[in-house]
Amino acid sequence: MPQIDKFTLESHYDSLGISTISIMPDTSRPKATVQFIHGLCGCKERFIPAMEYLCSHGFACIAHDHRGHGESIFAPEDIGYMYKGGWKSLTDDMKTVSEWALSKNPGIPIIMIGHSMGALATKVFIRDNGLMLSGAVLCGLPSYSPFAPIGKLMTDGMCKAGAGKLHISLLQEITSGIYNIRFRKEGHQAWTCSDPNERERFRANPVCNFKMTASCASCVTGLMLQAYSPVKTQTCNPSLEIMLLSGEDDPCSGSPAKLQKTAARMAAEGYGNVHCRTYPSKRHELLNGQGFTGVLDDIIRFMSPIVSDSLSLRQKFTYMNENTLNMHNKEEYPPMHTAEHILNATMVKMFGCPRSRNAHIERKKSKCDYILNQCPTPQQVCEIENAVNRIIENALDVTAELMPRAEAESIADLGKLPEHASDTLRIVRIGDYDTCACIGAHVNNTSEIGKFTILSHDYTDGRWRVRWKVLA
Repeated sequence: MPQIDKFTLESHYDSLGISTISIMPDTSRPKATVQFIHGLCGCKERFIPAMEYLCSHGFACIAHDHRGHGESIFAPEDIGYMYKGGWKSLTDDMKTVSEWALSKNPGIPIIMIGHSMGALATKVFIRDNGLMLSGAVLCGLPSYSPFAPIGKLMTDGMCKAGAGKLHISLLQEITSGIYNIRFRKEGHQAWTCSDPNERERFRANPVCNFKMTASCASCVTGLMLQAYSPVKTQTCNPSLEIMLLSGEDDPCSGSPAKLQKTAARMAAEGYGNVHCRTYPSKRHELLNGQGFTGVLDDIIRFMSPIVSDSLSLRQKFTYMNENTLNMHNKEEYPPMHTAEHILNATMVKMFGCPRSRNAHIERKKSKCDYILNQCPTPQQVCEIENAVNRIIENALDVTAELMPRAEAESIADLGKLPEHASDTLRIVRIGDYDTCACIGAHVNNTSEIGKFTILSHDYTDGRWRVRWKVLA
C-alpha cells in the first residue's frame, strides 16, 4: 500500500494553511500527476481510494481541502466558512497546489479531476490557468441554475452585513430536496449515490456534510456564474484535453442531452478537445461507491494519450529556438513581473539580502518575501519605493538573450534555479541595474511599468513580507 503524505501549503491569498495529501507511486518518474478537487461539504480524504487505485497504475496523486473545508481552517468553528475572496481565493488555492505538484515532479503533466462544485472550480481554473495543465476531467459538473444570480446577490449581502458565518440550512435543504425528488423513497441525499453504505460513510464523516454558510453559498454561486458567464469563459488553452463525466441519473449535472449541451458550449468557448461519457444507473457520485474503479479505468484510458506524448503541451513551451529552456507554467502580467525584478535588485543592493524566495505576482497586487536581520524602518521602506520608481522613470531597456549556464553563472545569481534547470538559460537584463535568469514575460522598457507603490508590509521571524502594486 503506497504511503500517504500529509502536509500544509500556505495560501497566497491570505496565508491560510491548505491541508494537502499526496500519494506517490513506486517509480522515479510518474506517468502524470493527478490533482483531485473535491465538492461542496466534502474533503480530501474522500478521494483516497481513487488516489490509491491511480497510484497503483503509476500516477502521482494529490488532493487538498478547500478553504473552510476539512482541515483548511483557521479554527474548528470555521467549518463551512470560506473566508474572504470568494471563488477567486478558492481557485488561487488550487493554483498553489498545482505549483507545488510542478515543483515536486518537474516535467510531468498535471491532469485535474474535479467533482461537483470541484468541477465548477476546475472549469474556472482551466479558463484562467489552463496552460498549467495537460488535461481536465469534470465529474458531475452542475448545470447552470437561473437562480444563481439571485443567490449570489443575497449571500453577498449577508456577507457584507457580517453574516458570512451564518449557516443557511434552508437553502441547502431546498436544493438537495429538489435533487432528491426522484429518489426520496430511498432516503436523505439518495440523489448523490445509489449505494446506501457510501451515503452513510459520507454522513458519518465529521468534517463532511456540514450546513452551508452564507460565505460558502456566495462562493458556489460565484463559481457557477464564472463557469457559465458568456463574457468571461474564453479559454487560454484551446488544445487542452477535457473529459465530461456524468451519471445518467444525476439530477445535478442533468441528462445526457444537457451534458452534450455543456460540451457544445465549451467548444464555443474555444476548447477543441472535449469528450463526454455518461454512466447508466449512476447518479452524482462517480469516484466513490460501487463501480468507481470502472470510472477510473475510463479516466486512465483518457489520460493515456496525454501521458504517452513525451512532449505534453506544457513541456513544449520548454523547447524554443532549438534550445532547451526551463519549464515555465505561469502567465505573468509583464509590468508587475519586471517591477519584481527591479524590487529584487533594489533589496539586494540596499540590504545585501538574497532575492525574494517566495513571490506571488498578480495583475492587481503582488507580494514578495525577503530574509532580513531586522524589519526595515519606515524611512527605509520609503527609500525602497523611491529607488524602484527611479529605475522605472529612467526608461531602461529590458532585454533577453540565451546563453550557456556556465557563462550565465558569471553574471547572474542562479541560486533560485531548480535542480532540473537546463544547460541553456534565458538571461533578462534591465539596463545595467539587474541581470537575472528568467523565462517569463516582461515589458520592453521600464517606462511601460507605471508607478510602484508599497501597500503594506510585516516582519515575522526574520522574514519581511512586502505587498505592492503598480499603477499605470
